[in-house]
Amino acid sequence: MTMWPNHAIERTLGINMGRLVAYVVLACAFWLALSHLGPTEKYAQLARSGKPADAVVVRTDCANHATFIYRFEVDAHEFQSRDHSSSIGRSCDSLRPGEGVGIFYLPTEPSVSMVGNPRDALLGERIFVIAASLAMPGFIVWAFVRRQRLRGDA
Repeated sequence: MTMWPNHAIERTLGINMGRLVAYVVLACAFWLALSHLGPTEKYAQLARSGKPADAVVVRTDCANHATFIYRFEVDAHEFQSRDHSSSIGRSCDSLRPGEGVGIFYLPTEPSVSMVGNPRDALLGERIFVIAASLAMPGFIVWAFVRRQRLRGDA
């Protein structure tokens, strides 16, 4: 097996290998961090194992990122949680206490719940994670190269 020297790859493809490796490593790190630190895992669990249920709006908290509090019952146990009104495509001002909303919850842990369809939320979250994982490392590498050029190091 013959390995190409870096300079041959750079000449052939017009790509600086150090920058390419930095980009790939950063992209993988961003993907790993964003897919495990954000709500992606919760949405994946609810999409995979969530059970639909009816909940009731308890009260709205529109000044706090347009959130509202809802209540639902599972096996005669009451659970309460909060979510964003945009999760159901409504403005917070239009929600009224006592109004019904559809939720999904985990049967093994009913305290984990969300308003709306977890599959839709998961798709949106995955698109965000992929876009951020591709864009942010590119910006970081570009900023680093620009800084080096301005200093005269590149």
